[in-house]
Amino acid sequence: MTSDPDNDPLARPLQRAVAVELRQVRQRLEALAEVLVADAHFIDNYLDQLQVFDWLGQCADEAADLISRAADGVPSAASVGAVRLGAMQQRLLEALPPAPGLPAPGGLPTAALPAAA
Repeated sequence: MTSDPDNDPLARPLQRAVAVELRQVRQRLEALAEVLVADAHFIDNYLDQLQVFDWLGQCADEAADLISRAADGVPSAASVGAVRLGAMQQRLLEALPPAPGLPAPGGLPTAALPAAA
């Protein structure tokens, strides 16, 4: 059985809770990165790998924001269109089946993007 936010009163609160969990992942990654950056040996030998922490944090934030938009009832096309990481947005589009209002992988039409704040 699938979870339909319109028929499952627990779906939206669960989505919001998962978004909070993902944001905490980013906070913990940032804290770990700060500890590692304080180690000169680590910086000298693993600077490129440290950038992975930032990327992971960005992905966690984008996933949290996407889940929050879903919990708020934002349509899927607009939710995916608001993802700021292009490669992540592309993977999400590729994971979705074709549906009315949802563009094919390769980019979203401007009309599907939310208005700039």
